[in-house]
Amino acid sequence: TKPPSKEAIFGNSDPPARHLKYVICLASSVASSESPSMKKVAEYKNNILNYL
Repeated sequence: TKPPSKEAIFGNSDPPARHLKYVICLASSVASSESPSMKKVAEYKNNILNYL
């Protein structure tokens, strides 16, 4: 199943922080689907946060 778009979740007028939260959640779910390891999910989150 396709995840709902960020517009569907947050609307177009929401502040960027909420879009960032969506991106982190999405990256986490992608990491989870590739590997069940929670450590891997945490690495994805940290990499995104460090990049910003």
